[in-house]
Amino acid sequence: MSRLIRCDSGLHQYDSTKHSRCPYCAVPTLSIVSDELIQKDALITDKKPFMANETKKTKLVSNKKPEMNDVRDEVAKKSGEYGEKKTKLNRTSSGYRPVVGWIVIVSGIGKGKSIEIYEGVNTIGRGGSQDIRLSFEHGQEDHEIARNLQAKITYDPRGKTFYLQHGEAKNLTYLNEQPVMELKVLTPYDKIEMGNSALLFVPLCGEQFVWEVDS
Repeated sequence: MSRLIRCDSGLHQYDSTKHSRCPYCAVPTLSIVSDELIQKDALITDKKPFMANETKKTKLVSNKKPEMNDVRDEVAKKSGEYGEKKTKLNRTSSGYRPVVGWIVIVSGIGKGKSIEIYEGVNTIGRGGSQDIRLSFEHGQEDHEIARNLQAKITYDPRGKTFYLQHGEAKNLTYLNEQPVMELKVLTPYDKIEMGNSALLFVPLCGEQFVWEVDS
C-alpha cells in the first residue's frame, strides 16, 4: 500500500514506500549543495566562483603559424608603409643626388650606351671612382681617356644650367670640335669628344623641367 508523505521542503508529496526521499527535490538539493561547496571553495582560493547560469568566456588560440605576407602586412601597417606617401626629392639626404640628364656614347667603345648625369659636379674618366665611368663589359675601355678627371660636367640647379670643363688629363676634351680650355655652357645635343670616343649630351632638367625639392 502506498504511503504519501510531504517532503521537507513542503512543496511535494511522494510515496515513501517507493522512495527514501523526495524524487522531485533531488536535483535542487544537489544544486544547493554544489553551490555551497563552490562558495566554500571560493573563500579558500579567493577566486570568483563560476555559477551555472554564467557564460564562461574562452579565448581561442590558433596553432597556425602566421604567413610571411601577414607578418609583412602587419609591419607595414605599423610603420605606415601603406599610408599615403607624397615623396619629394631631398638634396640634404646623405649620398642622394637626382638624375638631371644623360650622356649617350655615339662613337667609340660602348657605342649606344647611356650614362646618367647627376646634380652637382660629375667627374668623367675610366676609373671606378668616377661619376661618369667610361669602362664597360669585359674591361672594354678607351685608353686614350684618362682614368680620373678627364673632364667634368656640372649641373647648377639654381641657374638650371649645365657646364663642361676639362679636367687634369693630358689629352684634350672637345666640345663641338673645339678644345675646352675654359668653363663652357652645355646646350642640348652638344657633342663632347675625348680620346677616340664621342658623347652626346641629353639634358633632363632645364627650363622645361626641374625637380621639386623639400625646403
